[in-house]
Amino acid sequence: MIDLSDVRIRVATVRFGIWSTLLVCGVGVAYCVASLSSPNRPLMLALLLAAMGAALMIGVLDAERIVRSRWRELFFLSWSLLDIAFIATLEALDGGAHSPIVGIYFLPLVFAAISYPLGLVCLIALTDVAAALVIGAVTGHPDWIYLGFFAATLGCTAFLCVLNARDQDKQRRLLGEASRTDSLTDSLNRRGFEERLDAELGESDRAGSPLTLLLIDLDDFKAVNDTLGHAAGDELLCWVVHTVHGTLRPFDAVGRLGGDEFAVLLPGAARADALEVAARVREVLAERIAATVGLATYPVDGADREELHHRADSELYAAKHGSKFMPSGAVSRAWRR
Repeated sequence: MIDLSDVRIRVATVRFGIWSTLLVCGVGVAYCVASLSSPNRPLMLALLLAAMGAALMIGVLDAERIVRSRWRELFFLSWSLLDIAFIATLEALDGGAHSPIVGIYFLPLVFAAISYPLGLVCLIALTDVAAALVIGAVTGHPDWIYLGFFAATLGCTAFLCVLNARDQDKQRRLLGEASRTDSLTDSLNRRGFEERLDAELGESDRAGSPLTLLLIDLDDFKAVNDTLGHAAGDELLCWVVHTVHGTLRPFDAVGRLGGDEFAVLLPGAARADALEVAARVREVLAERIAATVGLATYPVDGADREELHHRADSELYAAKHGSKFMPSGAVSRAWRR
C-alpha cells in the first residue's frame, strides 16, 4: 500500500539531495580554484564537476517513479554510500583530516535523517563515521586529538540522526494506523479498506486468483439510535465488527465505510465460497440485528475497485428491496460518497 504523504516527502528528499549536491560541489569548486597551488587540484575539480553532472542526471529522472519503485531504498542507500565514498576520496586527495572537506561528512547524515527508515540511517551513520576515521587515520600525518574530537562530534551527530529516524518511524507508523483505522470500531476505515482492496486486486491479478468483496448494510439501524440512544448504537457497531471478524480467516479484512455500512474483503475466495461466508455473517449478526449483504467477485464481476463496489452495491440494493436489478441510472450508495 502506498502512502501518498510518504511519497511526497521522499520526492522532496530527492530534490533536496540534488540541490544540496550542486551547492556543495559548487563551493568545492570555488575552494579548489582558490587553492590551485595545492596538490591534486585538477583531479579534485574533475570529481566535483562529475558529481554535479551526476546530480543533474538524477534530476532528469522521474523522482516519483523512483520513490514508488520497490527498489527505492536500494536507490537511496546507493546514493548515500556513493556520497560518502566521494567525500572520503576528496578528503584523501586534500591531505586528510585537516582538510575543510571533512565538514561535508555531516551532510549524508542530515540527508538520511530527513526521511530514510531507521535501518538505513543506522547503516549510513556507521559508514559515515567509519569513513571519516579510516581516511583521517591513514592519510597524511594525523593529529589524533583533532581526529578524535572530530570523530566524536560526527558520532554524536550520527546518534542524534538515528534517534530522529527512530522517532519519525514511530510517528509515521502511528499516523498511518490512525489514518486507516475507524476510531470507533478499530476496523479499517474507508481509506484503509480502499488501499487494502487495491493491494489485494494487484496480488490477485498477478496470481490469477479470485477476490470477493462483501458489502454489509445493517437493517433499521436508525431505530436502535432512536430508541436506545447513540451509545447503544455505537456499542452495537463495535459488536458487529467483532462478530464478523470471528467468522473470517485471519487474512480477510473488515472495514467500516461509514454509518452502518461495512465491507469485507475475501482474498482467494470465489463466488461460491463467498456466498457461504455471506450466509454465515447474516446468521451470526441475526442474534442482535438483521443485515443485508451484496457481493462481487474479481474478475467475473468487475476488473477494478469501482466496478466491484458498484456490482456488490447493486446486489445489496436488490436484496434489500426485493428486486432483481438495480434501477437504471442509480449510483452505488457505498461508493459515491
